[in-house]
Amino acid sequence: MEPIIVMMRRLILNLFWLAFGCALPIQYSAAQNCLPGGIVFSTQEQIDDFAADYPGCAVIQGDVIIDEAPGEVIDNLNGLFPITRVSGSLSLFNTDELVDLSGLDDLQSIGGDFSIYDGDRLTDITALSELKGIGGYLNFQFLDSLTSLSGLEGVITIGGDVELFAFDLLTDISALHQLTQINGTLKLGQLLVLEDLTGLHNIRTIESSMDFNLLPELLDLLPLRNLESVGYDIRLIRLSSLFNFKGLEGLTEASHDLFISAGTNLTALTGLQNIFSVGNNLRMLGNSSLVDLSGLGDLTVIANNLIIDEHDGLLNLQGVEGLVIIGGGLQVINNPAITDLSGLDSLIYVGTECLISGNDVLTSLSGLDSLEEVFGDLRITLNDALVDFTGLGQLGYVGGDLVVEYNHGLQDFSGLSALSEINGSLSVVVNNNLEDLSGLEALLSIGSTLRVSANPSLTRLGGLINVTSIGQNLEVQLNVSLTQIDALENIDPASINILFIRFNDQLSACEAPTVCGFLAIPGRIAIISENATGCNTPAEVEANCPTILPVVWSGPLTARDQEKTIVLNWQIIEQQGNDYFAIERSMDGITFSEIGRIAGNQENGVVANYIFTDRDPIIGMNYYHIRQVDVDGQYSYSNIAVGSMTAGESLRVFPNPAREFLQITGPLIHEQSVKIRNLFGQVIYLGQVADGKINLTGQSPGLYSLEVEQHAPIKIIIAGNR
Repeated sequence: MEPIIVMMRRLILNLFWLAFGCALPIQYSAAQNCLPGGIVFSTQEQIDDFAADYPGCAVIQGDVIIDEAPGEVIDNLNGLFPITRVSGSLSLFNTDELVDLSGLDDLQSIGGDFSIYDGDRLTDITALSELKGIGGYLNFQFLDSLTSLSGLEGVITIGGDVELFAFDLLTDISALHQLTQINGTLKLGQLLVLEDLTGLHNIRTIESSMDFNLLPELLDLLPLRNLESVGYDIRLIRLSSLFNFKGLEGLTEASHDLFISAGTNLTALTGLQNIFSVGNNLRMLGNSSLVDLSGLGDLTVIANNLIIDEHDGLLNLQGVEGLVIIGGGLQVINNPAITDLSGLDSLIYVGTECLISGNDVLTSLSGLDSLEEVFGDLRITLNDALVDFTGLGQLGYVGGDLVVEYNHGLQDFSGLSALSEINGSLSVVVNNNLEDLSGLEALLSIGSTLRVSANPSLTRLGGLINVTSIGQNLEVQLNVSLTQIDALENIDPASINILFIRFNDQLSACEAPTVCGFLAIPGRIAIISENATGCNTPAEVEANCPTILPVVWSGPLTARDQEKTIVLNWQIIEQQGNDYFAIERSMDGITFSEIGRIAGNQENGVVANYIFTDRDPIIGMNYYHIRQVDVDGQYSYSNIAVGSMTAGESLRVFPNPAREFLQITGPLIHEQSVKIRNLFGQVIYLGQVADGKINLTGQSPGLYSLEVEQHAPIKIIIAGNR
């Protein structure tokens, strides 16, 4: 029933228009467009006088703002009854005394946004029953008394976000049942008693994010069963009555972030089983009742990071056995019950950091058995029950630092039998039960600092016997049980920047060839102190060094670009028995092949300068090292130096990860041969690409190498397609 006061106002105004309409200014004739600059109502009087002040004003072309001025009270909107359309936005702010929206009974459309913010007493919005469309977003916040969205049943389209936030009593959103698409973000937050999402059951597409946060009474997501796509983030946070995600089976991918922090009752990820890729990060935090990751069985590719953090009941990662690629980092942190990493058995690639930390009863890294490369840091820290590195037997390369710290149950490095190169630092610090570094025998080079510090049970460095070069400092400090460092004997002294051997109480013999060679290089800094007698000062060590030294490098190998060549330079001081230098080059810093030789000088006591010019470098990064060969066939390696070569415009490859196709752009790409190889070196694509596009339909998910003539290989990820 229309309020009496509204009926009276309309009757009076109709009589007024009949009597005096012909005398009115033309801009206010009946049903005219009006107020292109919009209007602000800050008092009840302005609302009451609207029809009289703007006769015939039914379609407001600008924005309408209703916002109480200080000391004023707006308790009804009855005076706005002539309005049928707002071409701009309609906003209600701070209308604490408003209990309903009577007066907007004939409102049919809003061209911009529709906002109601901070209406403590608003209990009824049924006056909006004629509203059919909202051109912008729908944003209702801090409506403490509203229990239902009844009144919005006629709304067919909303052009932007739908946000409902901070409702103490809202139990019914069924009025949204005509919506089939959200053209922005669907955000439901702090709806304290909402149990049911009925009203969203016809939604098929959310163009941007789906963000549910603090819906403590929500029982399930079943009304979302028709949802097929979410264009950006999916955030499921603080949904403490939710046991699973049934209702989301229609989703086959998470386009950007998938963030799951539902709370204490979540026991399974059922409902997400059809998601095969995550376009950015998958982060799971604080789901204390999860025991594994069952429900993510189709997940194959995560384009950026996988983060598993603070799950008190999580025992393992079973449920993601199909996961092959993590394009960013892997973090498994602060999960007090996890015992191994089973479930990651198919994982072959981690693009950046891999962090395993703070897992109190983790005894094994089993589950990472297929992992071959980590292209960022590998950090294993604060896992007190971990005894070795079983599970990392295929890992051959770490692109950043390998950090092993505060694992007090760790005994050795067994399990890392394939690890041959660390591009960053190796840091072994404060592992109380670590006795030896055995297990690292395959390791040949360390790109930055080698740091072995404060491991109280460590007696020897055995596993480092085959390391030939490091890129920065050599630090052996505070290992109170260490008695020998012979395993450092093959490290090229010239590859060391600063040498630290300190506070190793039982270490008396430091005259390893590497240390003696380093002390013989003029100008190098060696800090040797607070060890046992014989290794207390550089002078004590030198006194025990042999008088005839093998080849001594006076500085590191360097590479510089010069026009279309790369020039290598190195210097030698002592070269007793030196036969020749083999110059070796690599496209990836791992596999090297010889590209030239220079005979050794064998003159001692003077600095011999050597130069080699690579006249045919590959386009992209070129990695070099020198293999120095003695007359008896023994050899050692220099450090790795890097030069780069460009050919005008560089290659661009996108999208990466790719699903149905791969686009390549670059100079003369249509004239060049293109190959794609899998991890076994098998060619899965060979040909020329006239339009730069490669069809990937039918290819298995995984990590591949794209090879284009005269360019360095590019790693690509195929996410699979359906």
